[in-house]
Amino acid sequence: MTLLLVDLNGAEQGAIIKHNKEESAPILLFLHGGPGFPAYPLIKANDVRLEDVFTVCYWDQRGTGSSYKAAEGGKLLTLEQLLDDTVEMIAFLRETYGQEKIYVLGHSWGSILGTLAAQKVPEHIHAYIGVGQIGIQFESEKEAYEFLVSEASRRADEKAKRKLARIKFDEEYYLNRAYGAVRFKYARKYDIGFTRDGYSNLRLIREVMGCSEYRWKDKFHVFAGSDLSYQKLAKEISTANLIRTVPELKVPAYFLHGQYDYHTTYQQACNFYTALEAPVKQFHTFAESAHSPFLEEPKKFIKLLKTIREAVES
Repeated sequence: MTLLLVDLNGAEQGAIIKHNKEESAPILLFLHGGPGFPAYPLIKANDVRLEDVFTVCYWDQRGTGSSYKAAEGGKLLTLEQLLDDTVEMIAFLRETYGQEKIYVLGHSWGSILGTLAAQKVPEHIHAYIGVGQIGIQFESEKEAYEFLVSEASRRADEKAKRKLARIKFDEEYYLNRAYGAVRFKYARKYDIGFTRDGYSNLRLIREVMGCSEYRWKDKFHVFAGSDLSYQKLAKEISTANLIRTVPELKVPAYFLHGQYDYHTTYQQACNFYTALEAPVKQFHTFAESAHSPFLEEPKKFIKLLKTIREAVES
């Protein structure tokens, strides 16, 4: 498998396609989170075989990894631009594979893009699958902060209590680097991070650098792109309110959420799900997962994708 370079809205962007053995298998577009951090190196390193169900497109969004230069130094890193790119990628996949519709999976930040794309071009989408689904992100972050304070007290973790007491939490938390550092440290310590067992920076670096499908420059651009993307998109994420902006979808919607997710909290995902109008909707809980059930409970995740495909195609 090699890196595919695609022109999307006048910019060269990278994608990796993992083919299902069934030649006519439906296409799944995987919209990674971050923002700016590609999913494929982690999925490959952990041998998560989504291609057992679909032919999967792992697209590096503008400013990410193999698509780093498309950001033009951050000038083109806006929600509007990335949504336009998403719609263009959907069109490319439909045309390339001769399929009227595709499936869209959005993880974390990608769940904003995926939900908005499903709202914008429902005629081109079989179903939307939200993983680590964002609802009202400020409320989600408030829940996470309150959990950390409560857990530090429950554990009598005096150092954590002091650090949490010193930091300010408000609606501009995304600008507060001190808050971000404390939040990251104790979310991982209290098993509510990217995964419940903790996903160290060293592990991330090792898995990205070991991804043979990426060129060397792409590997280094993963980390530069992650920083740049967060700088430019943090406000978009932190002020997102999908309950208000997406009251209805005209495609089946499936939410797959880790019970211990405090990046995009379980409760806020439930709230969005409850408010959402859709022709079919289902919410599936991963009882042993935090933010990344496809890494934490991969067998259950893949089995559920098969069930979703069968339901949509029946």
